[in-house]
Amino acid sequence: LRVLDLSYCAGLTSDSLQRVANAAVSLQRLSIAGFEGTELEECLFGRWSAAGQDEAWFAELEYLDVSDCPEADDRLLVALQWHCSGLRGLRLANNKAVTSKYLREMVSQLSELTELHLGGCICVTNDVLAAFSRARSLQSGGCALRALHLGNCTAVQAAGVRCVSQHATALTRIDLSNCTKAVSTEAMHALARLKALVSLKLRGCRALTSDALEAFAKPRAPTLEVLNVSSCTQLRTPAVVAVLRRQTALQKLDIARCAKLDSAVLAELAKHPLSLRSLNLNGCARMDTHGLSHLRHCTNLAHLDLGNINRDGDRSDRRAGALYVVLHEVMAAVVPSLSRLESLSVVGTNFTDESLQLIARHCHRLLSLDLSFCHLTMSGDYAPDWPSGCPRLRWLSVQHCSYVSLLAPDESLRLRALQSLEYLNVADCPKVNDKFLEHLSRALPSLRFLACGGLNKMSRSAIEAVRARRPDIFLELQHTRARSDTSRGQPSSAAASSSSASASSSSSSSSTSLSLSSSSLSASGALSSPAHTPSPERPLPIARNARKPWKLATSPWDLWR
Repeated sequence: LRVLDLSYCAGLTSDSLQRVANAAVSLQRLSIAGFEGTELEECLFGRWSAAGQDEAWFAELEYLDVSDCPEADDRLLVALQWHCSGLRGLRLANNKAVTSKYLREMVSQLSELTELHLGGCICVTNDVLAAFSRARSLQSGGCALRALHLGNCTAVQAAGVRCVSQHATALTRIDLSNCTKAVSTEAMHALARLKALVSLKLRGCRALTSDALEAFAKPRAPTLEVLNVSSCTQLRTPAVVAVLRRQTALQKLDIARCAKLDSAVLAELAKHPLSLRSLNLNGCARMDTHGLSHLRHCTNLAHLDLGNINRDGDRSDRRAGALYVVLHEVMAAVVPSLSRLESLSVVGTNFTDESLQLIARHCHRLLSLDLSFCHLTMSGDYAPDWPSGCPRLRWLSVQHCSYVSLLAPDESLRLRALQSLEYLNVADCPKVNDKFLEHLSRALPSLRFLACGGLNKMSRSAIEAVRARRPDIFLELQHTRARSDTSRGQPSSAAASSSSASASSSSSSSSTSLSLSSSSLSASGALSSPAHTPSPERPLPIARNARKPWKLATSPWDLWR
């Protein structure tokens, strides 16, 4: 066994992890993110002494992920420094018990380290980053640090970034998301000296100014492939255009929620469109119809996010219905050229059935489609090629789409065309009922996750029938009160009180796709099939998870992948 991934397995105990560590002898990659057991350091390294560590499981270990482990503390860092000198990749994200002193010593001693994830570690300071300058790995040309992730490390300042850029000259990827104090003009100018840099993520750096971004772009060669400046609210169009004019090899651009950017950004993208594969324009309210039509030149685009874009229509036309005209014209001009599109999000827009027909006719490679909060019907009269035109679709969300007739019993059989669909979100769709659940469980053999929360038209017997017929499907029933099996009228007082208690308790808990990930890794399948059958007087069980690693995901589709 070379690779073992046990991330976010709720049933993993300290004893079972220790048995794995004692039995494995050739592991190269180990991931135990989210492990909540005690004595993490003792479980992994307790049995092995310095004399026998050549035969231990960690003798060949190259990558270790201990993110979101509450028991990961300084003792673990000392053990890593002592036992895992050949470690090349290490993830310590969101570990609050680690201190800067031991982190600084560990980073200085791991001379083979090439990838380091410290996102969310509040102990990361300028002193820790200064330790990079004393590490031998940063001074040698053969094994230098290549990837550094400091997202949400709020204590990092510009001096630390300058120190890293001065000594870690081989860096290819750096993540400074939400590091507001680390994006001064001087720091960005220092990052520009990293000639091998191909990925720069500055998401949520609200202090990033246009001058700072231009200071990064001016002296650089066109080597940057990934740029994320989402939620950098101070950025203006000339600065982003200057970056795009010089960085002609961009493959992924994320400018979501940059409210001051206009269509001139897309016009500049159209001059070098062939390299772009991913574009996020979510919440960019100043993009107009003409600017969005430039996307037709980006024929290699695989991921496109137009969610919440241009809510008020064009600036020159704020009449009611202007948004419909804008988005429909954009889809008609752009979609025929996007035959390689794999992921599309139009959340919160007036996406129409005519546009859906264009998607089904031209985008046969589509894997993910997010239509949440859109007012469309998906009727066969307006979109006859849907969903047969997207046979590879794996992820579909129609949350809060009140008029979707595809969910009606007489049309739900059309879903048979989606044989590859694994995730379906129909939460808050009023047309979901018992017959739909029955048809759905028979029509979609690959379905593994069904979100149908917020609905009151499903009976308890129908839900239990689906669970019995398809135990591999995880049902998310948050905020759902199933109808009583005894009658279609008013439920009993006991059932009503227990259902209301269930709804109130579920509103304070979280039930997300993490449950699906955990159930996929669970050998017993405890999450995908309930351990007990609830009585009619008791509410249905609702999955609850305290961990929230999905908040770091850029989109639901990225999380699912």
